[in-house]
Amino acid sequence: SALAHCFPAHPTDQPIPAFIPDEVRGSATATRHLIELGHTRIAFLGGSFTTPAASWREQGFRQAMASAGLPVREDWVQYIGWNITTGHAAAMRVLDVADADRPSALIAGNDRAAAGMVLAAVSLGLRIPDDLSIVGYDDEFGIADQMVPALTTVALPQLRMGEEAMRSVLLRLGLDAGEAPDLPRLDGAPEVRMIPCALRARDSTAPPAA
Repeated sequence: SALAHCFPAHPTDQPIPAFIPDEVRGSATATRHLIELGHTRIAFLGGSFTTPAASWREQGFRQAMASAGLPVREDWVQYIGWNITTGHAAAMRVLDVADADRPSALIAGNDRAAAGMVLAAVSLGLRIPDDLSIVGYDDEFGIADQMVPALTTVALPQLRMGEEAMRSVLLRLGLDAGEAPDLPRLDGAPEVRMIPCALRARDSTAPPAA
């Protein structure tokens, strides 16, 4: 037997238990972090449009911007992929412009793309976080906390996901799984529950330059 680390994108005849990150709230939290620092010109350079997580993160970004009464520049909302190369290319597109037309903060689809954005910013002579704030996603081991500066990011609740998945298995086997927490459920899919993602505020974010 195996424990799948994925989410069924298409419905099946029988409900499949799934415990997934609350991507909407996680992205909204990251966006609010930047807004609370004073940023109003924020670009969302997400992952792949074929991945449900990427669209949920865009949704969270838009919700937070709307709640703060801030406009979203549509040319700053891009699906760019998940790696260093695409992160670098996307950052160059939005940063290699006149200062007045440049975002003060970037939200990346994941930490690898964020690393590419850091490289792009440095190549343009921008200082992080003095001139530009960058937020990643995943809190990937060996990347986010080892970058210079250390990357502010949203942590995927992988340990909690595994614990809740195993508890679900044990319950279905009729074994004692302990006290199950009341996790929010995804609308229309009672066997799918969303687990909160935590913000890891590090050194790549700061108030925008005056």
